Amino acid sequence: LDGILTISGGTLTAPNGTIDANSDIIISSGTLTAPAGNFNVAGGWAHTNGTFTHSNGTVTFDTSSTPVIENSTDETFYNLIISKSGGSLGLLSGVIVANDFTQTAGTFDTTDVGMTVSGNLALQSGTLTANSSSLAVSGNLTISGGTLSAPNPAEALSIGGSYNNSGGTFTHN
Repeated sequence: LDGILTISGGTLTAPNGTIDANSDIIISSGTLTAPAGNFNVAGGWAHTNGTFTHSNGTVTFDTSSTPVIENSTDETFYNLIISKSGGSLGLLSGVIVANDFTQTAGTFDTTDVGMTVSGNLALQSGTLTANSSSLAVSGNLTISGGTLSAPNPAEALSIGGSYNNSGGTFTHN
């Protein structure tokens, strides 16, 4: 899909396969049911109303631009991958990752809204900044490359599993 994917009523259900959206995702009403496979997004994510169902699939932000993820409440993804070739991806609302979060490239900034990961967080490359927000990981936190700037002391960093740093940088502000 080369243009903007807009759900402004009705239902888009993609139970199998892959959606490769080369622009923004806008959900203003209606229902978007993601595939159980891969959902690649090369733009921003705006969810102001309606329903997004993750279907236990993987959403990958693979853009070179500087988009944001925004929702009227916290957005829930099943698996979330940040693999950006340029720019940074920011949050205007919280993100809940129901399973695993992986960052393979680029910059991801949780700004001041926070992120909860119910599974594991793997930082392989790039920069993950959570300076002014909470970062909660129920599973393991693994840094094999890149830089994690963790929340400042006024915010919470919690890790339910193990912490392993085999090649990246960890800064607790």
